[in-house]
Amino acid sequence: NPTGVEVDIGWQRNDASMWNLCNCYPRKGLLIAYYDYDTKILGESINAAYFLEPNYKLGKRSFFSLKGAAGLTYLTNPFDSIKNPTNQSYSTTISGYLLVGVGIWFRFSSHWWLNGSVSYQHTSNGGLNLPNKGINWPTAGIALKYQKDTRAYYTGQRTKEKFWKNYPPR
Repeated sequence: NPTGVEVDIGWQRNDASMWNLCNCYPRKGLLIAYYDYDTKILGESINAAYFLEPNYKLGKRSFFSLKGAAGLTYLTNPFDSIKNPTNQSYSTTISGYLLVGVGIWFRFSSHWWLNGSVSYQHTSNGGLNLPNKGINWPTAGIALKYQKDTRAYYTGQRTKEKFWKNYPPR
């Protein structure tokens, strides 16, 4: 039963050019997370990653989001033939970190949002050092988001113009 906490800082696009490109309001940024894997064998981790989270408007105050993240993780108790021989999940202190998830965002005031999400997370050293089964765990979370400047979301008509068609291949 791993438990953890995550803090992120993100930027969200909210303009006509982005709306025309992807029909969404993408959010991107950096996240830092801490997890306790609830067993001495696996220990704990600190994850740092870049994330991309396209948001799709459901109503005036609600959005659906998809989230993907990639980065690195620091793991506290890797395999050691003497000190920790039962850890077959990872054998390096630094490994890769991946996350995929979905969420629902609700705006409950001009600056505050509430988010419920589920995600699947994975750490692995990519087979550079054995053993390396990796750690895979699903998570469910609740988040609060503070938005300093409140802006109305772009709601214009989406254009179908393919501005890139007149450019030569590169």
